[in-house]
Amino acid sequence: MQPRLFLVLLFMLLVQQTLTTPLLTAQILSEWQTISPTTMNDAENVLITTSNRVLVLTRSIGIWEVPPTPQAPWTLVSQNIPELVPMPPRPDLPKMFRRMFAYTVADSGVYGHAGPMLFLDNTQSAWESRSSNSALIYTALGLLRQTLYAGAGTLVPNSDAIRISNDGGRTWQQKMGGIGANSVSAVSFIPTSVGILAGTSLGIFLASSNESDWRQTQPATTNQIPWYIFKAHDSLLYAQNRATKAIIVSHDAGRTWSGERLNGFDGDTIFTIARNDKVILLGSNTGIFVSSNNGATWSRVSSSAVNRQPVLSMAIRGTSVIAVSNGRVLQATLQSATTSVWGYNADENFTITHNSASKVLYIRFAQTSPKASQIHVFNALGQMLFSEEVLTKSSSKGELVFHVGTLPRGVYWCSVYVERGVLTRKFVVE
Repeated sequence: MQPRLFLVLLFMLLVQQTLTTPLLTAQILSEWQTISPTTMNDAENVLITTSNRVLVLTRSIGIWEVPPTPQAPWTLVSQNIPELVPMPPRPDLPKMFRRMFAYTVADSGVYGHAGPMLFLDNTQSAWESRSSNSALIYTALGLLRQTLYAGAGTLVPNSDAIRISNDGGRTWQQKMGGIGANSVSAVSFIPTSVGILAGTSLGIFLASSNESDWRQTQPATTNQIPWYIFKAHDSLLYAQNRATKAIIVSHDAGRTWSGERLNGFDGDTIFTIARNDKVILLGSNTGIFVSSNNGATWSRVSSSAVNRQPVLSMAIRGTSVIAVSNGRVLQATLQSATTSVWGYNADENFTITHNSASKVLYIRFAQTSPKASQIHVFNALGQMLFSEEVLTKSSSKGELVFHVGTLPRGVYWCSVYVERGVLTRKFVVE
């Protein structure tokens, strides 16, 4: 090959790579800073309650609340969490330790399992015991409206079934109809607008509010390794088999799944997903990736603190992103982003008036032709609180008067399912 021809081909290749590489601004996030105390080296998860409390769950030293200001001390909120003895003994844990094995956030607080089932009210610092059957160790919890769902991995004895509670975790009963087996390893429960999804060793199952049994929406893999499910929003869910590293995607609230390549994502294990109305953040075994175009492309967050490091958990509070990596708690600031994660914030045909109203909102949208449209309202955790079908009139205009007087103060999301996609807007109840 002639040298000049080689240089031309090399230049064309570089141009092509530049044009096809997802160019997501490096200014999306500020540099990460470690905010956890120097004595904390075993953080596992971070969660944000509906009252904007930030809690960090550790492997051995309990649960801590992150202060709103960097200089303030962290507060231990492990009262009434029992001390457990690791069986068999583990060198990485003390002889007695406090650890939350699973949790799920509700409007009024947090449910957690640490031997007994516990509940932490949004206004309290002590956990309330709801059930004391420590023979059942759950490693996955989920909540759909007022029903709690619980499951565990196959390595946990006596807990290999999905159970539900309709009284806040005080009493439990098995819910295995439609699973096709007497036992199953369930590792994730994700609420959507059509029900709740269970990621299990026998596949992905959906239980809707009007069905008594589970319905399989994705079959099991040959090795029966559980599917872990992650929710960006109701029309974008990811699931992964951690043995094969296969990733599947759902664009219809978990009804159907398909294999898709995550363009720009070069990790092999997804641990966590967090989002706001601007971006989706994905934590993996090799750092954090960010998308500002609804998951179409991903870019690695270049930062010395998280570059090529495992990120196990993330949460977004306002403009702050809080992450857990290598046992430490990190924080960065979201910079301005120009594109909504759904791409519809500039749609003038979708409006919510009286955004800060305490009683009534007017939701208006347009269709290209008269037809029925679904409207869903979600809280900040992605849990659906309201669903209604609205029929657009001959003018193709739809309107819904939504009463919010019974909702707690906070941030909510309204999604309207129309022909051109999902229109989503944020509103605030004060």
